[in-house]
Amino acid sequence: MAEGINKKSVPLTHPTHVQDIIAAPLEENDIELFMSNLGDYVNAASVPSIRHIQFLFYLSLFPPAAPLKPSPLFLLKRLLACHSPVTLSVASPVPSYGSQVPVYANWHVDTGIQMERQTMKLLKRCRAGVWDLFWVSVEEEDKVVSDTAWELIGWCVELWEKDQAESEDSFSALFVAQLGGPSPDLAKDNASSIVDITRCAFEESGASLSQMRRIELAARMFALLINATTVSPPRFHPPSLSLTFLPLFRSALGPEHISMFLSILQPRTPHYVLAHIYTIALEELAGCRISRARSRKLRGSTDDFDYSFGALAPPTVTFLLGDLLLLPPRPDQDNRMAVIKLALVGIMLGQYPGAEAWLVSPDTLERLKETNPDSIIITLLQHALH
Repeated sequence: MAEGINKKSVPLTHPTHVQDIIAAPLEENDIELFMSNLGDYVNAASVPSIRHIQFLFYLSLFPPAAPLKPSPLFLLKRLLACHSPVTLSVASPVPSYGSQVPVYANWHVDTGIQMERQTMKLLKRCRAGVWDLFWVSVEEEDKVVSDTAWELIGWCVELWEKDQAESEDSFSALFVAQLGGPSPDLAKDNASSIVDITRCAFEESGASLSQMRRIELAARMFALLINATTVSPPRFHPPSLSLTFLPLFRSALGPEHISMFLSILQPRTPHYVLAHIYTIALEELAGCRISRARSRKLRGSTDDFDYSFGALAPPTVTFLLGDLLLLPPRPDQDNRMAVIKLALVGIMLGQYPGAEAWLVSPDTLERLKETNPDSIIITLLQHALH
């Protein structure tokens, strides 16, 4: 069992004769009766077989024309209420690192049963883990979330959050297991699937979930990612965290979407982590991130950040006022930089309310006015007057 995973006792899988009773209708492709049978055996005493849970995944993604009662998501939520996330996670695809058949797909397919054939076909495409369940096509470079996948994404987020809440290590090992990296034994460094899901959350969709609900799910995934980065030792590579956010700030989201996303993410995230991410984002949008990273590496410790917070340190107030807020946007940038500056100022004012550095000189104030919209200057002046 992977490190950090909650080690509650695992209930027994449905005995073979019960599995046979549940699955018998599938020989006639009677999905409605299969769902009814399965619903009769959802309880805390035992858990469905891996394939039966995976049938629920498939049916939630590819529902029949007539609505099923009970619905696949209803049964998945009942299972999550009855059982630990670890118990259910064995049915979820995880990233493949070798040529061996993964545990989640290691069951015999009866080619005469359509549900088994279709489900196994879906599982075999999941080389990158559970994320590959969600895409319209795994072959496309620019991934698009299927309209029917959002509710299953929501269920996965609930599973990971429950796993995190039950874990002694304050992060979800099940979520971390879904992230990309050089090997399963090293800190993960690739969360591009979460970026793709976040981008899709803001697009027009025929999904049953509202746009706000989709955006909330994306923010909750980023909160899980941040949690996995801030534990000791980090399970997600800290420098990779800021890099994961950059595509959202650069082009994936417009300014109004950035503002909406950050307003949802901020209450779920340590202030210093977001302040660090905003700092790197501003340097990226100003076109100086890489050169400054090289310079800091050569100089060693600098006064730009408050390193008492560790690797994901927030900027100092002096650096914020004397540098970050003076950064001009590149000609091709819209006002997304102003949105991030205002969010960063709000965090810093809340965390360092009495810092003497807020008392800027008239010359500095004039320079700030030249490169920032009125909203930021007014916020700073109101703070200085109080």
